[in-house]
Amino acid sequence: MVHGGYYRLGDYIRERETDITKAVGYIRVSTEEHAREGVSLDNQKARIEQHCTYRGFSLVDIIADAGVSGGKNKTRPGFIELLDTIEAG
Repeated sequence: MVHGGYYRLGDYIRERETDITKAVGYIRVSTEEHAREGVSLDNQKARIEQHCTYRGFSLVDIIADAGVSGGKNKTRPGFIELLDTIEAG
């Protein structure tokens, strides 16, 4: 899928003109209790950072939805921010 000159491939974005790979991470937990306790958010962030380092990606941002359960992605503020970030390039 192409968004504003970028190809979104899995969890990263590849810029066409210079072939520089930029990444935007998205992490979430679905309960307020998990969000307060930090369950899995730190682990998710660490894994994204490790993956980007391993692949040589430039990690632009990590966007979180802490304690947002169920529903559709369109109702999650962090997911909306992720889409906006991708579209803005």
